[in-house]
Amino acid sequence: MKNTISFTRALPAACIFFVLALLAFSFPARSYAWGDSWPELAIKDPHEASFYSKGIICINAKTGQTLYSKDPHGKYYPASTTKLLTALVAVENIEDFSKTATVSEEAVYGIDPESSHIALRVGEKISLDDVMYGMLLMSGNDCAVVIAEEVAGSVESFAEMMNEKAQELGCTDSHFVNPHGTYDKDHYTSPADMAKIIMACSENKALVKYSSTLHHIIPKTNKSDERRHMWNNHKCKENMSHYYEPVVFGKSGYVTRSKFNLATYAEKDGMELITVCMRGDRAGYVAKDTIALMQYYFDNCIEIYPDMSTSEEYEIDIPGSGEAKVKLAGEPSFIVPDTVSESDVEYETVPYDDLDFPVKKGTFVGELRAVIDGHEVGAVPLVAQEDMTSTLSKVVKGMIIVLAVLILLFVIVLWNRRRMRINRKRRSRRRRSTS
Repeated sequence: MKNTISFTRALPAACIFFVLALLAFSFPARSYAWGDSWPELAIKDPHEASFYSKGIICINAKTGQTLYSKDPHGKYYPASTTKLLTALVAVENIEDFSKTATVSEEAVYGIDPESSHIALRVGEKISLDDVMYGMLLMSGNDCAVVIAEEVAGSVESFAEMMNEKAQELGCTDSHFVNPHGTYDKDHYTSPADMAKIIMACSENKALVKYSSTLHHIIPKTNKSDERRHMWNNHKCKENMSHYYEPVVFGKSGYVTRSKFNLATYAEKDGMELITVCMRGDRAGYVAKDTIALMQYYFDNCIEIYPDMSTSEEYEIDIPGSGEAKVKLAGEPSFIVPDTVSESDVEYETVPYDDLDFPVKKGTFVGELRAVIDGHEVGAVPLVAQEDMTSTLSKVVKGMIIVLAVLILLFVIVLWNRRRMRINRKRRSRRRRSTS
């Protein structure tokens, strides 16, 4: 009898617990990791705030204008944020993602078995489309190797392509040796360089589609009888713990030596921001830094466009070279405090003073600065529209041309004198023969 009474009394409590558990799993995940607390987002000034991440940059995604930075050119290990560059090289070199790839031994056994992967098997046939989702959503290192081998034949050759692409984007602090971001002392980047990579990624619709997708199902294959569910693991996406609505796409990354990294692109009311946070002690911390910065600029700033933006190209005086044609890197816009009117802003073009000549077309050679009351509020990089040489090179080239002309004239004079001597001898012979 006692046991019956005890059971009936416990039954309502068990039912309540069951209902509460059911409700908890019926709503999108918005909970936070144990020990985390939601960040104080209403920062008054990012430059006076304390952030968790060791290296940070927040830029205008349209132009590259730096809004906030903390050790932007420091050396950091990017971990799986590397896969954004891998994806960029892939979408620029693969024409048909419906093509089927065959998984190699290198893709399965050439990666750290303790690292992130989607359990691909040797000889498995899988579409490159599914491989891209596996790499960008679930951070599959095995998928990254499949992509590398499909594009370049090997991880080493693909790494060369990654470095070439990074250099093309203006990255100066980076070197990559693999497509997935597994730690290597020679595999590194900086917040500034990673922001340039995301900026390029944001301009590719196919890449954005892969990286922004919340959920993708990989169907059964010849080696897997089960469908694989791919979920977006970016901390600020809808299904994750630090959901922030403006976030469109990005990539997280973690290995022990790199700690936690987060690269993010977000858009709100036409304003586009990129934030890179590197070397945070916890995944939640880099997410908090990202949200705090983005929310500050979305809520307290406006976007303005310089009057001179109507001209696609400008000419600036490059020290040691002279006048050069340049162009803004990206859409010409500036993000400024919302207390500023467009008439308060002045613009000036400023060349870099540490250029190494010769400079190739496409190289960053200066910047267009927005100035308010004598204070710079932002700058947009200027890109060379033609190859450039130093003034010294031009002088030397001119001297060589002048010297070549003088030598040619000297040769012509000698040749004329020789002809004159020959003609005189001929006339002399004729006179003697006639006499």
